[in-house]
Amino acid sequence: TSNATRFLVVAPASARSDAGGKTTLIVYPNANYPGLLLELLEAFADRNLNLSRIESRPSGERLGDYLFHFDVDAGLYEEHMRLAVDDIEAIAENGWVRVLGSYDTEHVLE
Repeated sequence: TSNATRFLVVAPASARSDAGGKTTLIVYPNANYPGLLLELLEAFADRNLNLSRIESRPSGERLGDYLFHFDVDAGLYEEHMRLAVDDIEAIAENGWVRVLGSYDTEHVLE
């Protein structure tokens, strides 16, 4: 296997852009029930949005509690992406959703 280093540029909300071909978001649903992950994935699939990466990480809150990282092949300027984020926020209404932003895929090495 090969290793890769990933970098993030952190900026205040006022300096962020909706442009770019990929979007990263972190979702903490603060819930655990059968079908939760399916509901989150359907928000993207129903809008024909491709997920290029999905990870689950322990939340650190309690045993069996997770948050999810999603990389989506769409920018926030695209309506279907904004609608998917709206659905994700509704599903995670007891938790939170952090949209880290959209970025240019030309400068991303995979």
